[in-house]
Amino acid sequence: MEEKKTASIWKKKKKCGSCAYQGVPYSEQLKKKKKEVAKLLKPYCEVKGILGMDNPYEYRNKVHAVFARLKNGKIISGTYEANSHRVVAVDSCMIENQKADEIIRTIRKLIKDFKMKVFDEDSGYGLFRHVLIRTGHVSGQIL
Repeated sequence: MEEKKTASIWKKKKKCGSCAYQGVPYSEQLKKKKKEVAKLLKPYCEVKGILGMDNPYEYRNKVHAVFARLKNGKIISGTYEANSHRVVAVDSCMIENQKADEIIRTIRKLIKDFKMKVFDEDSGYGLFRHVLIRTGHVSGQIL
């Protein structure tokens, strides 16, 4: 199951640029991260091990979404494509808190229903540009 999730994420990641390791199986991610940390800390200490998560999905508690309007008028939300200001539509992300994704989809619908303007970088006009959502895993609070 993990390999299938990883493969589907990788296809979107190539455009999105938000997840550096999502095209790599989780066990390999841990090995690569340990190697990077060990290299950085080599002058100071030895890195003995790295603890992985039981579920390496839906853990991100801070979700940042960008809004844009396509030429056909459809409102999208997502992330900036790597090294650009083009918005890649993201309806759901495997590493983001699913409640945050649901809230972003609701905001997108409300923008459409109330005919609000999303920010246009060319004209500098519009109300909605970004939304930031934080969730507390233990408290269940959402900001």
